[in-house]
Amino acid sequence: MRNISNFMESRRVYFVALAILAIVPFDAVARQATSGLKLAIRDGDSHSKGSKVYVDVSVTNVSDATGVALRLSNEQQRLKFSSWTQSGDFNGRSALTQVDDNGKKVLFLGAFGSETLTGESIKLGTIEYDVVTPGKTELSEFQLVTGDLLTSDGEVLTLSNLEVEGPPTASYQNSLGQNYPNPFNPATTIEYSIAKDSQVNLSVYNAQGQLVRTLVDGVKPRNNYRVDWDGTDNRGVHVSSGVYFYTLTAGAFTQTRKLVLLK
Repeated sequence: MRNISNFMESRRVYFVALAILAIVPFDAVARQATSGLKLAIRDGDSHSKGSKVYVDVSVTNVSDATGVALRLSNEQQRLKFSSWTQSGDFNGRSALTQVDDNGKKVLFLGAFGSETLTGESIKLGTIEYDVVTPGKTELSEFQLVTGDLLTSDGEVLTLSNLEVEGPPTASYQNSLGQNYPNPFNPATTIEYSIAKDSQVNLSVYNAQGQLVRTLVDGVKPRNNYRVDWDGTDNRGVHVSSGVYFYTLTAGAFTQTRKLVLLK
C-alpha cells in the first residue's frame, strides 16, 4: 500500500507541474523572476558505454516560492535518463518523468515545498543518466526549455537564467568565451572558466557603462561554467536593441567582451 501511495503522490506532483507549465505557453510574455536554475554535472568524463553521469538540479536566488516546474532537454541525446533522486535538503515532494516531444526526449520536473522556498541555492535533487554514446559530457548538452516558479500568492514567474557547472577536470584557466549566438534574440549563452576558487562576478553593461544585469555574483570553485542571459535587466524588464558589454571578474582576473542584441 505504501508503494502505491508513493506512486500516486508522484503522479499528482507531476500532473500539477504540467498544469503550471500550461499556464505560460511557449510564446507568452511572462514576468521574469530573478531566480534561476543551476545544473551541476558530476562524473562527466564518460568514456565507456553503460557508465553514469549525475546532474544536480538547484534553484537559485529564491524568495517566498512554493513550487517549481521545469522542462529540461539533453540536446545531443548522448545520455539516457535513468532515475531521479530527491535531495535530502529539500523539504517537499518532487517527481520527474521523460516524454517524447517532437522526437526529442524532454524531462518534466515538478517540485513543491512543504514550506515556502527561500535561499541563495536550494538543491532539489539529482538526475542520473546512463551513457549511451561514450565521450565527454559538454555544458552545451543541457538546455532549459521552460522553467516556471510558483509564488506563495499564486503568481507564476519565468525563471530568468540557466547556469551549468561542468565536471571537475585536471586543470583550468581563467577565461571568458564569446557569447553565442551573437548577435542574438531573445537569449544568448556565455561560457567562462575559473582557474582557482575565487569571488566571481559576471555582469552585463550598456554602452554608457551602466550596470544592466548581474548574472553571477559569489564564490565559485575552479571549474568550467555556462550561463544564459535572456536580455532582461535586474528588474526583469527586457532591454532595447544595441551593443552591450559583459565583464568577468575572478579575483585579480578581469576580461570584457562585446555582444549585440537585435530585435
